[in-house]
Amino acid sequence: MSWTTCFCLASVRRKTPLLAGGVAILLAAFTAVPVFADADGSVGQDFFNLSAGTVNEGDSITASAQFNVSPASESGFAGTTTRTFNGNTLNVSAPGSVQGGSSPSAGGGSATQGFTTGPLTYTQNGTYNVSYNQSLSWHWQENASYGTGNPSGDSSGAVADLRTLTVLNVAPTATSLVLSSTTINEGQSIAAQVLATDPGADTVNFFVNGNGAGLDGNTTPGSTRASNLVGLGPYYQTGPTPQVYAVTGQAQDSDGALSNLLTQSLTVLNLPPVIASINFNSFVQGPSGATVSFIGSASDPGLDTLSFAWDLDNDGFFDNDSSNPTSPLYYTPGHYKVNLLVSDGDGGTATQSFEFDIIPEPASVVMLGLGCLLAAAMFRRRKNRS
Repeated sequence: MSWTTCFCLASVRRKTPLLAGGVAILLAAFTAVPVFADADGSVGQDFFNLSAGTVNEGDSITASAQFNVSPASESGFAGTTTRTFNGNTLNVSAPGSVQGGSSPSAGGGSATQGFTTGPLTYTQNGTYNVSYNQSLSWHWQENASYGTGNPSGDSSGAVADLRTLTVLNVAPTATSLVLSSTTINEGQSIAAQVLATDPGADTVNFFVNGNGAGLDGNTTPGSTRASNLVGLGPYYQTGPTPQVYAVTGQAQDSDGALSNLLTQSLTVLNLPPVIASINFNSFVQGPSGATVSFIGSASDPGLDTLSFAWDLDNDGFFDNDSSNPTSPLYYTPGHYKVNLLVSDGDGGTATQSFEFDIIPEPASVVMLGLGCLLAAAMFRRRKNRS
């Protein structure tokens, strides 16, 4: 006898968001074995399996299916078949040869068709119903050799089948934190940029030192995303040694998952202060010298507090600790040199000298000349007397 049965698998696809923390619940097993029987009570089986029920986004699976009828004392052959996987028709032909025994004595006859997909890649997290539909027209011969016999009148109900696939979100991977320079002088700034990849079809936000560094809208799975070029600084140094700052970079996908944290060290070097000028703060000329005070100014590229020390008698000792020594100092006529030492407290120093001349007033010069002439006249007079 011959009969025709139709076997169909329902096709449904669903995506639901992940639970908090990126954990999803697997809603159904990813393998199952529906069973059904023909009119003679013989039992057949079908399976539709996924290679995995839970994967990370960007990973691949394969799917396989088989339609297998195993009458106890029938032989048969497959006719036509129509298959769809996730709504797409599969171009697979049914086998046309006898699949089981050719006589009742053989028993355990079967008609089997199957397929296995290539890699299936999912690039967005969620829960998916993966469906497989198969409609087969089977022609069975009962109690007779192939090609003879009468239709059996057997029938079977259709069986629907699908599998639930859970795709977990994967956080992006920060691959590089690029600094325009890793060693700078105090008072300078740098630029920073973060690079990251994501296996899913996600946009990626970036952070530098915890602050927003831009959004890359590229959603190509596995591609490199880049932050904006971010300016940092200026940086300053304190203490006797170079100061090291930590610069951090991180990425976050559109599902809220944070990447690994990258850290780069930035070394900031101290610079010495710069003396701008030394000058007289006051200058009072007297008949035999001058009363003088000084003023000095200096700057520092950092945020250091500067200290001033003076060597007012050029003896090599900076023993006057004042930015502006205002106590007047008396200098007799002659050539002088004073020295200024400026310190930033971090080991940086600068020195500069200031030279000047004290000359007597003109009246003093005249009186000195007259005194010399008088002394010479008196000397001659004494000489003549002798």
